[in-house]
Amino acid sequence: MRALILALLFPLFLRAEAPSPRFLTHLLGYIALDYSGAVEKAGVVSAPSEYSEMLEFVDSAIKEAAGIPAASNDVVVARGLKELKRRILGKAAPEEVANLAKSLENRVAQVCDVKRIPTSWPSLASGQKKYLQNCAQCHGVTGHGDGPAGGSLDPKPADFQSVRMSKMTPFNIFNAIRLGVPGTAMAAFPFSDEETWDVAFFVSAFHHGESIQSERPAIPLSELSERSDEELAANFSLAQVSSARRYQSSDNEISQFVDIAQDRLREAQSAYQQGDRRRAQKAALAAYLDGVELFERRLRVDNSQFVLDLEMKMAKVRSEIGRPSSVDAVTLAVREAHDTLEATRVLLRRPVAGTVVTLLMALGIVIREAFEAVLILIAFLGVVRSAGSRRATVAVHAGWGVALLIGALLWVFSGWALALSGLQRELLEGGVTLLSVVVLLYFGFWLHRKTEIGRWRNFLSQVSTSLAGGGKLFGLFGISFMAVFREAFETVLFLRALSLESGGANNNWIGVGVASALAIAILITALSLKLSARLPLRQIFVVSSSLLVILAITLTGKSIHSFQEAGVIGVTAFPMLIRVETLGLFPTWETIVSQITIGLVATAGLFLDRLRGCFQTREAHS
Repeated sequence: MRALILALLFPLFLRAEAPSPRFLTHLLGYIALDYSGAVEKAGVVSAPSEYSEMLEFVDSAIKEAAGIPAASNDVVVARGLKELKRRILGKAAPEEVANLAKSLENRVAQVCDVKRIPTSWPSLASGQKKYLQNCAQCHGVTGHGDGPAGGSLDPKPADFQSVRMSKMTPFNIFNAIRLGVPGTAMAAFPFSDEETWDVAFFVSAFHHGESIQSERPAIPLSELSERSDEELAANFSLAQVSSARRYQSSDNEISQFVDIAQDRLREAQSAYQQGDRRRAQKAALAAYLDGVELFERRLRVDNSQFVLDLEMKMAKVRSEIGRPSSVDAVTLAVREAHDTLEATRVLLRRPVAGTVVTLLMALGIVIREAFEAVLILIAFLGVVRSAGSRRATVAVHAGWGVALLIGALLWVFSGWALALSGLQRELLEGGVTLLSVVVLLYFGFWLHRKTEIGRWRNFLSQVSTSLAGGGKLFGLFGISFMAVFREAFETVLFLRALSLESGGANNNWIGVGVASALAIAILITALSLKLSARLPLRQIFVVSSSLLVILAITLTGKSIHSFQEAGVIGVTAFPMLIRVETLGLFPTWETIVSQITIGLVATAGLFLDRLRGCFQTREAHS
């Protein structure tokens, strides 16, 4: 009966989808875990059907790897798979096959960048809820595999209370949930990564009892995810392993991001010691993006100098790995960063902000972020209104209105914004900012060319035609949109951190702060536009073009800083620890030199444009 089910389900399990690195690790993990059930000892097959299954799985693994360039081009993986098949055919001892399959699983995960660690501590409470809704029917409420729907299944549902579970890692369970289990009725579940990790950690905790532990584990999250209880027992006591498996992190515990940062630093150090520099670089970058960045916004309110020191320590780790430096130098940099992270726990233990403080913080955050956008909008609305085009004015207002709407949707569906990896967030922010710099410089020069009344009149005679075509309208819409969208995206991340701190209890007050800040920003814009209407036309252009160039220099610093945080651009500390985020000033040579370069380019461009205007004016008079 089992053979018949296997014959029917196995083709479905192989799927017609593109080869998947995660599926390959799943196959290898399954071989490592279940080969001992097929071969009792070297040369002795205890379960022919299980042994046949192992042969099919290793063939499937070889076929899957052939379609994955990173795996097929890796000598260790290619030779290892052939050796794994040879050992299975030779009915090698269970330990030999299990160890080789496990090492290949780890190797594939490394070379193919398979994510094996959750981005934050999984929630056992959420995992239990998901388990009871989707898994208990077969596996039983207590995990013994005795659910009401499991009695007729062959083979029986897995018993999560069995000794076998001590050999499984949460990563193995994650893959089983995500991809299903071959030869069984276990289907794939389309949970999100976060939900899947929650269930995987809940299942891993079954045979450790029902009591929940609130004390932070001594075992890093990375090791808890990638190692089985058996493997952990080599370095930790049974009590430590059991306590770590039953650890329930608080949903409001923002210090969990400190744990993530420290875990990734340990991973970076370990990978560097093993000679895997690429993995070390990724882990060091993740320590900042997926850990530090998610709590530094809160710390910056209380102690901006401490945040600066922390950022430089984290950057030093990345710099030492990137050079590359000696193992001792990297170890020292990691230790310094780790100690600084540990010190942040004291700062993060301060009481949750009250309602008034939350309101004021939200107000300050939005006003600060809105400042740049308001300056850009004032410059463009002043010029557009001088042109007397109602359609152009509507385009500018539509641009910032759509950006605000998307910002509001990001808040409502902020899980999407937070689900983006830190790398994706920084690249998105850096890219949008860099594009804004290009646009601001272009329109700064464009406005400068119009400072001569004669040129302005010629422009007005042309613009009515071009506006009718919609070309200029779309450009104005795009500038207005970009000016506000970048600030809206960053504001959502700031406010989400503020909400996380209070566990959502002060969200109403955050809303009041945001609404008040927007009202103030709109009032300032309206007053500025009214005052600008009294200024001479030429002066409006001069002030606007100068303002846009200054903003371009400011945004250049912020863009380069975002790319530095994403690891795309290196970090070289500037001797003077200058940091004024509002002006885009950061204490690195890369940001400062980039800003000076943009300033020189803008100055040269404005000078040459003015010189060309003088020649054109002289020719016209002659």
